[in-house]
Amino acid sequence: MRVIVVSDTHGRADMLLSAVRNTPGADMLLHLGDGQRDCAALDGVFEGAVRTVRGNCDFTCDACEQTLTPGGVVVYMTHGHLYDAKLTLNKLWYKGRECGADIVCFGHTHVPMLEKQGNLTLLNPGSLRYVGSYGIISILDGKAEINLKRLSPSPHTP
Repeated sequence: MRVIVVSDTHGRADMLLSAVRNTPGADMLLHLGDGQRDCAALDGVFEGAVRTVRGNCDFTCDACEQTLTPGGVVVYMTHGHLYDAKLTLNKLWYKGRECGADIVCFGHTHVPMLEKQGNLTLLNPGSLRYVGSYGIISILDGKAEINLKRLSPSPHTP
């Protein structure tokens, strides 16, 4: 199973479509907020499941957090603003442990990061709009491999 993880698209549905096209065969897409409406561009293009959470700039999605279990791996997803992600990662670590997550996915900071401590991994794909970065979680036999990817520079990227 392959899961695309994006955040902070901020109106750049074209970049979201590029990330999907660069990840053929993906089964699921997680949008971590601030541009959740951009997922409407995936209709008829992406056949996998799409899960979203509301960011501090979104007004159309009720869920601020979700816990999923793709391929047997527990993934907690949130935007990060409710956990002060720009100041500390401690609250996200504790939330991940509290809900039994293997991976905590968050955005908000616009800065990509991948950090593992024990059996808990924090993944921030960064801002797809401003950095051009996103994450890929590949799951096989209940084990996850996580990579950060970057779109090729485009003349349309601000």
